[in-house]
Amino acid sequence: MSNARFSPEAGDEYDRVIAIGGVLADRLDAAIDWIESDPPDKQAKARVWAGGFYGIDVRTYTDELLIIWRETSPEPTIDYIGKPL
Repeated sequence: MSNARFSPEAGDEYDRVIAIGGVLADRLDAAIDWIESDPPDKQAKARVWAGGFYGIDVRTYTDELLIIWRETSPEPTIDYIGKPL
């Protein structure tokens, strides 16, 4: 995993995608890197919801994931990785 905290469900999905590998896994890792930057990369805040939640769409030609995360201390928390809502 990474330096971010993951909800159990988000962590399971992260592990599943990384185990499969390929372009989707590479793009997921890149998006996680944006979140973990200090300060977070502006690309990590592409979507914004009330309550301080941010979203990143991770896409390939055949797959799409949504990451929902929030800035928490001392590291960000990733609450959701899965199909777009």
